[in-house]
Amino acid sequence: MLVPWTSINLVDYYLLRHGQYDVEAFFRQDGGIYGRVNVAAVTCYGFGILVQIPFIASPLYTGPLAKAAGGIDLSWIVGLLLTSPAYYWLASAREAGACSR
Repeated sequence: MLVPWTSINLVDYYLLRHGQYDVEAFFRQDGGIYGRVNVAAVTCYGFGILVQIPFIASPLYTGPLAKAAGGIDLSWIVGLLLTSPAYYWLASAREAGACSR
């Protein structure tokens, strides 16, 4: 569950905002320039968790694709490879839409 969150943060920091954030906006009641909820991030986080489920291999649950792979947990790789580009695409599209208004 941490891989999608981490990939979203890394893509946002390094590829989209290049480390340039308005920190004071984080603490504003209305969320400042970022808003209260980053819909692209929340959507991609949910997507990232869902796509990992078939690949999870743990004592509590083993997904069907993890079983087929001999019990190897590949969920973190799938989460990273699918969540990162999904967030980049959604967040870039959102920013392009905001800039054209």
